[in-house]
Amino acid sequence: MKKDFQQETMLINSYNKWVIKISPAVFLSCFLLLSGCLGEDTVSTGTINLDELPVSVPEPVLTVDAIDTMLFAFLYPYSTPLDDGSVLLADARRSQVYQLNRDGTGSLVADNGRGPGEVRFISNLTQGPVDYLYLFDSSNLRVSLFNRDLTYEREFVLKSPGEGVALEGVYPTAEKGLFIADGIDPRHFPVLDPDPVRVIGFYHQQEESYSNWIRVPDRRIAFTIINGEVQGFRQVPFMPKTHFSMCPDGGSFYLYWPPSEEIAELSLSMDTMRVIPVVLPEERFLESEKDSLLERWNYPDAATSRNMQSNFPEIKTPVDRFLVDDLGRFWLRLTRHSPAREWLVLDKEGVPQRIVQHSKELDVTHVSSQNIGIRSDMNMVFSFYEWDE
Repeated sequence: MKKDFQQETMLINSYNKWVIKISPAVFLSCFLLLSGCLGEDTVSTGTINLDELPVSVPEPVLTVDAIDTMLFAFLYPYSTPLDDGSVLLADARRSQVYQLNRDGTGSLVADNGRGPGEVRFISNLTQGPVDYLYLFDSSNLRVSLFNRDLTYEREFVLKSPGEGVALEGVYPTAEKGLFIADGIDPRHFPVLDPDPVRVIGFYHQQEESYSNWIRVPDRRIAFTIINGEVQGFRQVPFMPKTHFSMCPDGGSFYLYWPPSEEIAELSLSMDTMRVIPVVLPEERFLESEKDSLLERWNYPDAATSRNMQSNFPEIKTPVDRFLVDDLGRFWLRLTRHSPAREWLVLDKEGVPQRIVQHSKELDVTHVSSQNIGIRSDMNMVFSFYEWDE
C-alpha cells in the first residue's frame, strides 16, 4: 500500500482534537479546513438566522413496504436516486438491492450471494458521473458495475488497504479508474480509544494502489463495559463528526466539520477549490434531553450510564448529517430544539434558501431535484416525498 504520510499536525479546537497525517501536497488544503482559516474564495458571513428562512413541509406521494412479494426486512438509511425518477434501495438483512419506481413497481437488481452481480454486505450504491452504477460490497472488497438499464456488466476486487483502514465506501470520480475510498481506522477499538478516526484517500484501479490518505475525526463513542468486558459501544449524541459527500459531477468532493463553520470543496488533487462559510447558532444540550436519551437506551448498569453521561457535550454540534443533491445544493440536518426534524438547505454557493421539515420518526435516505426518499424505522416502509422548491 502506498503511504504518503510525511507530515503530522495537531489542531485543537473547543470540541475535540484533529489529528491528520498527510503529504505535503495536501497539507495546505486540510489546514484550511481544520483550522478555520479563510481562503481567497471565502466570503466572511455572520450567523445564519434560521427563524427568518421560509419553511417547506414535503408531502408523501407513495409509500411501500415491499417490492412485488419481497417485504422489506431492514432497509439501509440511504437510497440512490436515478435519472428516471426511480431509486435503488438496499436491504441489510436480505442482502438485496431493489429498484423502486415512482408508481410502486420494482424489481430485484442484486441478490444475496458471492457470485457475479451478487452481494453480501452493501456498503454504498453510487451513480457515477457517466455510464455506470457502482455497488460496493465491503465484505468482499468488490465493486460491481451495472449499466443504466441496471444490467450487471462486470466487477473488480480492490486491493486491501492494510490494517489501518476498514473501507466503508468507494465512490467513482470524473477521472476514469480513480475512486475515493472512505473508511475508518479500526485500531482504536481494541484499545478502547473513544475518538475514532475517519480515513479518506484515493484508489487507483489500474495500479491497484492507494494514495493521499487524510485522517479526520469521526464522532466520539462510549463503550459499554460489563464485568470488565466490552459488550458494545454507542456514538455519543450531538458530538461533531467529519461529513463527506461527492460533488454531483464527480470532479471534486466536500468535507464539512461543523465546528470549523466551513464546508471545504477539494479537487481530485486534494487542493482546496473553495471554502463556504456556514455559521450556525449554538445551542446547549439540555439536561432534559440527556435524561430522555438515557432512559430510552435503558443501560443495564449505572456505570455504563455514567460513562455515557460523562461524554455528553455541553454545546451541541449544530449539524449531525450532511447531504448534497444532484443540483449541488447542501442539505444540513439541524440539531436545534424543534418538534420536527429540520434540514437547512443552502444553494450551491452556500446561500441559505429554506428550512425543510418532516416528522422526527422518519429518516431521509436521499435528496434530489425530483424527490426526497424517506424511511420509517418503526414500520420499515419507504416513501417518496415531494416538496415545494
